[in-house]
Amino acid sequence: MIGRANFKPEQACLENIHYDSQRGFNKKDIMQFSSRTWIDNAQNIIITGPTGTGKTYIAEAIGLYVCKIGMPVKKYATNGSLKKSCQPEVPVCI
Repeated sequence: MIGRANFKPEQACLENIHYDSQRGFNKKDIMQFSSRTWIDNAQNIIITGPTGTGKTYIAEAIGLYVCKIGMPVKKYATNGSLKKSCQPEVPVCI
């Protein structure tokens, strides 16, 4: 599943995220995605922020966690537009 998720070769992980005030997010906000609750509740994640704040890394860390618990994931780069939609067989799109 990890290979089909379209992640970069280096694997991100939630535990390795560096938190500081300039990045605009905190550990509590990110670590809520280290459980299945948001998936089971069919909640979406939209990560926004300035260039270089780690949005892609965070998305891939969350996606890798989801793959590890046995669920399929697909990563999309939106380039400012949210036109792509998830496929029915892929419940988690990053």
